Amino acid sequence: LQGFLFFGTTWRVLEHAEAAWRDRAVDTVLIDLGRVTGVDASGAMALRTLARRCEARGCRLWLADVPPSVADALARASGDEASLRAFPSVDAALEAREEERLDPAAIEEGGVAAALSDLVACTNLSPADLEPYLTRVELDGGRQLFAQGDYADAMYLVAAGRLSTLRHVPDAASERLETMGPGHPVGEVGVLTGAPRGATVHADVPSVVYRLTLADLERMRREDPRAAAGVYEWLARRMAGRIGHLVNTVDALRR
Repeated sequence: LQGFLFFGTTWRVLEHAEAAWRDRAVDTVLIDLGRVTGVDASGAMALRTLARRCEARGCRLWLADVPPSVADALARASGDEASLRAFPSVDAALEAREEERLDPAAIEEGGVAAALSDLVACTNLSPADLEPYLTRVELDGGRQLFAQGDYADAMYLVAAGRLSTLRHVPDAASERLETMGPGHPVGEVGVLTGAPRGATVHADVPSVVYRLTLADLERMRREDPRAAAGVYEWLARRMAGRIGHLVNTVDALRR
């Protein structure tokens, strides 16, 4: 939402929620208030009404980036709905929702087969073709895999656990760009372009990754050109998918 909130604005949000509840199961309604300049008493009461409707349907209302003026208005409005919860940002709310869905303590390592699952599914390669070139790396929860600005000397494939990509911007909070699980490549862009790492990656929970260095990739090209060609084909498909996602995002922001 953006601008000044009044009864009509927040009531339309309630109508959207009601329509969603009729179509499918919704367990959380998340509203971004970062661009809201203020709210009147009727708007605050409408948000409280939405919270009560959420509770009645076994759903929750989460608010992100709540301005102080809106927080004060909600505090003055009557009601103590358990479903109403505030987060510092949309990303923080999404991360909390992910933590609910993913058990941080559960690490079921499928070995190199899990790390290569997506690659194998997209090519004619098998784990046996690539395993001689990979190095297994264990990461404790919170450990950094590499830092923004580092030289990109390797890419990684996640076998177990969960890693997050953080982009650091001067004089601003770090922004989480992506969360990656088994089968997902990490750091492949730098390997392809030769550019320094564009973001920092750390393990959210104890994790296992398999490392493929530039030297090992070059050795693969010499010893098994077919395997190397399969890896590059897979990376090209991944990059094409990223570009398509970015184009769709830009189109959505323009609407």
